[in-house]
Amino acid sequence: MKYTAPPGTFLFTSESVGEGHPDKICDQIADAILDFCLKDNPLSKVAKEAAVRPGLVCVFGVVESVAVFDVDAIVRMVLKDIGHDTPEQELDYQTCQVINHVERRVPSSAHSVDLEPAEGETAGTGYNIQLCFR
Repeated sequence: MKYTAPPGTFLFTSESVGEGHPDKICDQIADAILDFCLKDNPLSKVAKEAAVRPGLVCVFGVVESVAVFDVDAIVRMVLKDIGHDTPEQELDYQTCQVINHVERRVPSSAHSVDLEPAEGETAGTGYNIQLCFR
């Protein structure tokens, strides 16, 4: 059945995800990587995404920073912290595969847009991969 809004009005919808939802897990992983980079180097430029499916976490994006961080360790720390800590779960921090496709770039004044920390907010998206990689 098609809904038609009355003239002069519009239909507003939104989506929300709760604790344990794959999109929320992806957001927490991406946020943790950002936090590690900014803690070590406030001038870090970070654009990254995460995708999860049972037994697999993929992290990809670009990090321009001198910050030292281990994507695999951060992913496993986040999964453990949010309770994914038994082999019976579909995404266990001890047994899941972590694919790291984060491109690391060392900042240089020739390539940097500015030498100031990034400010403001931006919207990001998490993805839930439902199909197996073959």
